[in-house]
Amino acid sequence: MLVYFADRSLETNGMEKVAKIRLENLRTLIQPEKWGSVAKFAREHDLSENELRGLLSGNRNIGEKKARKLESEIGLPNGCLDIPGMETGADPAKEIEEAINRADFLSTAEKKSFIGMVHAIKARGK
Repeated sequence: MLVYFADRSLETNGMEKVAKIRLENLRTLIQPEKWGSVAKFAREHDLSENELRGLLSGNRNIGEKKARKLESEIGLPNGCLDIPGMETGADPAKEIEEAINRADFLSTAEKKSFIGMVHAIKARGK
């Protein structure tokens, strides 16, 4: 029984950590100097302003489904909100392209193919 509680505690702490990361990243995305207001960001990305305000206040948890839905609606790669320290000025497609180019185990043709897929997916999301 003791192991069960220890495992659940670790699982809960891990989920809480991811929820905090998602919240920090969402707050980073909604910069007042860029968007002017939460309302403008919500309108631009076809999101509910009230729901967004609830998430930003920390009163509502950003769970797995909500995080993936937000990423899709905002045009971010799947899983992006879960990465600590996400930078708003960063271009995720460019970062992925750079990572692919650093992959020594891929041939030049494979790299070009993967990079082409990344750009196609990015274009589809706009």
